[in-house]
Amino acid sequence: MSELKEFAGKDGDEDRARSWLGKVKSAFIRDQAPDQETCLVFGDLSPDQLDIARYWYRQLSRTTRSTWKDLHQSFQVQYCGRGVSVARQYYHARKRSDESPLEYLHRLNVAGLRTRLQIKDGPPDVRREHVKDVIETLDDRDLADQL
Repeated sequence: MSELKEFAGKDGDEDRARSWLGKVKSAFIRDQAPDQETCLVFGDLSPDQLDIARYWYRQLSRTTRSTWKDLHQSFQVQYCGRGVSVARQYYHARKRSDESPLEYLHRLNVAGLRTRLQIKDGPPDVRREHVKDVIETLDDRDLADQL
C-alpha cells in the first residue's frame, strides 16, 4: 500500500477522486487488508495536518471511520459526486484550467451519455444543443469562434 498517492481533496475533481478511490480499493483488495486496517490506512492517505481531506476524515463518526463500507460510501458522497444527479453534473460542467478542450469534450460527452441525452444517435436538435453547450462552457473564445 506504500505506492498509494496522497489525496488532498482540494480541487473538487470528481473524476480524479473516483480514480484515486478505485486505486485505493484495488490496493486494499490486492493486499488483503482487513477492514480495520484498511480504515486506519485510509485516514493516513492525506498529505499534511492542514489538509481538507484530513479534516473531512476527522469529522466522521468513529463507526464510519472503522467500517470500510461506510467510509467508502462517505468518501463517494463527499468527493465523487455520489448523491448528485448526473443531469446536474452535466448541466453545471465547466472546462477546468488544466484540461484540454478535447479532454473537456470527452468528459462532457460521458456526462451527457450518463444523463441519457441522445447526443450520439439522437435527433439533430439534441446534438446541436449539446455542441452549443460545449462551445458556451469552453472558456476559449478563439476556439469557440472557430467552431
